Amino acid sequence: MFEKDSNNSGVMCDLFKLIPLTLEYCEQVYEIARECLPEHWSLDGIRDVLKYDNNIYYVAVLSQDKIYHEKVSGNYACVKVDEFGKADEPGKDDEPVKVDESDKAGIMNIKLKTVIGFGGIMIVADEAELLNIAVTEKYRGMNIASALMDRLIYEAKAKACARMLLEVRHSNEVAQRLYKKKRFDELGVRKNYYDNPTEDAIIMERKLL
Repeated sequence: MFEKDSNNSGVMCDLFKLIPLTLEYCEQVYEIARECLPEHWSLDGIRDVLKYDNNIYYVAVLSQDKIYHEKVSGNYACVKVDEFGKADEPGKDDEPVKVDESDKAGIMNIKLKTVIGFGGIMIVADEAELLNIAVTEKYRGMNIASALMDRLIYEAKAKACARMLLEVRHSNEVAQRLYKKKRFDELGVRKNYYDNPTEDAIIMERKLL
């Protein structure tokens, strides 16, 4: 089920909602990356993605964490999530809502929410590349990665990208099933692309136009 949150900053489900990555959440993202990704970036590397407009990152945060007097820069993602945790691609009525920055009351009372997953793309010309996506182990199997993928695909379409590319470990069958469900097709193989352990990468593509 989904509902408007109390700050009218988006749509959230009972478990989680998606918000753009901001600097204060980078340490939590780094900890999830360390847990889930053998080839994870450094904390500074994660912070650096925020310096470039062609990087688009979202985090999944627990909905039950309460935030009081929240006024922050940027947009919240309005992603509808049904009772099964499936996220719909936002349409006209689900465009991100700009937070009103004119009301600065309570700006010091922000309580950070708990990050349980993240994902991001880099846009170059008319292509989007999935840079990384991960969900902490405790919350896997709840369609959080699916919701993140839906949002990133939506963002790529909004930027008029013709296609979206990604690499996935040959042994990561769970991720491959998710990507195929999102209509990605196998495009090729990069031999010995990954370290820790050394492994081939399957290149996958989804046409967006």
